[in-house]
Amino acid sequence: MRGVDQGGLYEVEAEDYHADPCPEPSLSNSLIAMVLSGAPRHAWQAHPQLNQNYRPSESKRLDLGTVAHKLLLDKGRDYHIIEANSYQTKAAQIARDTARELGKIPILVDDFALAQAMVRACHEQLADFPGAELAFDLAHGKTELGLFWQEPSGVWGRNLIDRLVTEAPTWECWDYKTTSRGADPSDPWFGAHFVEHGYDTQAAMQERGLFTLFPQLAGRLKFRFLFQETEEPYLISAIEPDHATMVIARKKVERAFAIWAHCLQHKKFPGYPRRIVPLRHAEYLANRWLERELEEDAFGLPTAEIPAALPAEEAEEIKPLKRKPGRPRKDETILDAG
Repeated sequence: MRGVDQGGLYEVEAEDYHADPCPEPSLSNSLIAMVLSGAPRHAWQAHPQLNQNYRPSESKRLDLGTVAHKLLLDKGRDYHIIEANSYQTKAAQIARDTARELGKIPILVDDFALAQAMVRACHEQLADFPGAELAFDLAHGKTELGLFWQEPSGVWGRNLIDRLVTEAPTWECWDYKTTSRGADPSDPWFGAHFVEHGYDTQAAMQERGLFTLFPQLAGRLKFRFLFQETEEPYLISAIEPDHATMVIARKKVERAFAIWAHCLQHKKFPGYPRRIVPLRHAEYLANRWLERELEEDAFGLPTAEIPAALPAEEAEEIKPLKRKPGRPRKDETILDAG
């Protein structure tokens, strides 16, 4: 696509979106954690408009999720199947590197079969999933929409919406995620996982951009995430962030845009503080050690004692150090105080 000169929703190829077609460097969700980390220089490093040498991260794990995304949505980067079981052979490595040079996703033949099985299982489960039956039915809604808008400060924001279903009075934004850790939403770790991977700010970014373009949507937006496991039986779950999650996510996005605007205005993307910072001992580590001491005391375990001074008989056994080459004699001055 050509460059974006005004805010809106655009049908866009993933490559064009990630290259940032905005008139000025825009803030995307993938950069928010870097901007808020205390070192916005990380965001500069990962931005295609600011860092001309930027290359997106690539891995076999990411390739599987991206190909499954492509098969499910029928949009995204093209892929190239590598007729091999691993990348241990030179031929497979050359085929992989060639595919990447052509902008395609290399995927081993077995992994491609896995991605196909995941998508089949996803459709089978969605057919009997109240509230999500049409979410990934390509006959309804729009797929892979680039959301671009301009903030009151003048800086640009962008986000990529996997699926936007607008047929009901309430618009639904859906995003597809794959996970190797499990997709059980009742698992205690899942809430932390959701936030740590920036899915909360992704919803807040989409909300912010859509409200900027369509203020009349206030109160009529839903943000939902479809998670799928990468191991059989490839179970899925649907997540809708709660009110508390969205409140904090909005604050994060607001702060990130303020920092981004400041960095662009002053053309400075600082790293970590240029001062020596005292390290704070982690409270949970201190508590862990104190608990250990209490347990050992309860069992009467001996504690190590440091003697104030060596006993006289041990002190006599210590031999004086011999002078080595370059070692000053007693009468030599090492440092002249004057």
